[in-house]
Amino acid sequence: MGKRLQRFLALFDFLSISLLFLYGFFYGVILNSRFLLYQYTSRLNVAAKLKLDRQQLENITRGIVRLMKGTGDETYFPIIVKGQEVSFLNAKELTHLEEIAGILSDVNLVMLMLFVSAVPVTVVLVRRATARNIAIGTLEGFGVLGILAAGIGLAAVLDLDRWIDVFHEIFFTGNNWVLNPATDRLIRLCPPELFQTVLIWLGVFEGIYCAVVLGICLITLLYKKTGNK
Repeated sequence: MGKRLQRFLALFDFLSISLLFLYGFFYGVILNSRFLLYQYTSRLNVAAKLKLDRQQLENITRGIVRLMKGTGDETYFPIIVKGQEVSFLNAKELTHLEEIAGILSDVNLVMLMLFVSAVPVTVVLVRRATARNIAIGTLEGFGVLGILAAGIGLAAVLDLDRWIDVFHEIFFTGNNWVLNPATDRLIRLCPPELFQTVLIWLGVFEGIYCAVVLGICLITLLYKKTGNK
């Protein structure tokens, strides 16, 4: 197997595994009721803004996470408004959550396909590629990842709200995602500060992962260079 092919496969493998780890962290840790409840109670003061008690906030958060992940079908979360019991979520918000569940289901399928394609590539690299070419290909992957990360970071700094809107316009049909804070409680449950926190956590996680991989690559190249002397 040629040097260029080894490095290309290493680049593909690095980007694939990076994406799998990042999405796994998002799906398992960020999109988790415990993480969200911690943000709601420690930073965002959501319960007071929505006039919910702790138990209501927990039930609503867990229920919404299950709806988005497609693991639950409970849609009625009772709250008291002006002395009357109503559902926390209206029909428009429920439709939006159904759309999110559909997108996550599609992404899960894509991630599964990516995993299936990455496994044989990893096996081939381990068996037939040199450690030096794997390290160099991975470092080239860092360049691609760095450009993407810089673009996303710059967009977030310049106008995060606008890019959130662009994301919704791309992945959602209709206008069910256009929520009104005056009538739709879901948008108040997910303020812009929450999205900023999510981006920070994802950035920190990916940064730690990349630092570990980068260290391994540099040690490998240094060891090989020293060993060739």
